Amino acid sequence: MAASYAAKNDDLQRGIDASAARYSAMAASYAAKNDGLQRGIDASAARYTAMAASYAAKNDGLQRGIDASAARYTAMAASYAAENDGLQRGIDASAARYTAMAKYYAAKEE
Repeated sequence: MAASYAAKNDDLQRGIDASAARYSAMAASYAAKNDGLQRGIDASAARYTAMAASYAAKNDGLQRGIDASAARYTAMAASYAAENDGLQRGIDASAARYTAMAKYYAAKEE
């Protein structure tokens, strides 16, 4: 009878070992599939990063052109504003002169 218990225990142990081997193989299989999936994700990320860098490089030239135009128009505005300051001073001086003349003639008629 002791021999039959030993045989049953051996059969039970072989079943446990077989299940352990089966689950270990399944785990290795899923891990391999997951590694392949991760490589695909990494490749897509690298591809989209390269595309973004390419489009950014194209936009850098456009942005430099916009900045150059803005600097040009800002300089033109400063130049015209300086010219208008002199013009405004002349207008103010003429207005003061004509106001003084008007006061002078108004005082003379009284």
